[in-house]
Amino acid sequence: MGNAFDFIKSLFVKFLDLVVVLLILFVGLVMIWTTGIFITNIANNLRMTGYLDYSVGVQFVLVFIALIWIPYMLIRATGTRRRGNK
Repeated sequence: MGNAFDFIKSLFVKFLDLVVVLLILFVGLVMIWTTGIFITNIANNLRMTGYLDYSVGVQFVLVFIALIWIPYMLIRATGTRRRGNK
């Protein structure tokens, strides 16, 4: 009986791992898609009108967060601990 339980448990864990990987890939693709739209909109506003409003400023901040801050935090969170930091 224990073997059947372990088998079902291992299948469930593999399924959860697959769901987590697919969710991470989906979130990454959505970030890339929205960042591309923001960069395109910012470039068009700068080139066409040369005039920036509040929405372009918000898009600048969101692009900074998506391209610099989030990857930096992910790398920092998953990196090894150095020099006695626990």
